[in-house]
Amino acid sequence: MKLLPLFCFCFLLSQTIVAQEKEVQHEMLFPDSIGWNTLNENEPIHFRVTTTSPKEAYFSLENANGLNIQFDSTGNFFWKPSFDLVDRVEKVKEFTVILQAKWKDENRIRKPITFTVNHVNRPPVVEELPIFYVKQSALNNYQLPSEYVFDPDGDPIVIKAI
Repeated sequence: MKLLPLFCFCFLLSQTIVAQEKEVQHEMLFPDSIGWNTLNENEPIHFRVTTTSPKEAYFSLENANGLNIQFDSTGNFFWKPSFDLVDRVEKVKEFTVILQAKWKDENRIRKPITFTVNHVNRPPVVEELPIFYVKQSALNNYQLPSEYVFDPDGDPIVIKAI
């Protein structure tokens, strides 16, 4: 008879341990395709972040100052990196933002995501040139004003007349 209370205590203790082991840490779910977080300048990226929890989470974003990322509390993410984020010398730049899911019971998950942005070389812009006159059989020089011919990336421009 003395073994029964000890058996009941051990059984209850094992039930408590199993119950504690069943507490699951939830995760945030992102797109699962390879290279989903690598994009080019001016290329939009849109996805929805979810969690493995059946309860509704509220999402927020940190460390995105000046990037113009749109991320709402339901997990909708949209970003179109501007052309001035990466220059022609560095060619590739990484940006890390922190996404957070928070529940009403104050539980939360924070996940850093690194986006790799590739530089896109835009072509030079040549506006319609004003009319100018040249002398036949003579060396003619004409300087093009910078408002008519320029490179939006700041690359040097060489013009060669044939």
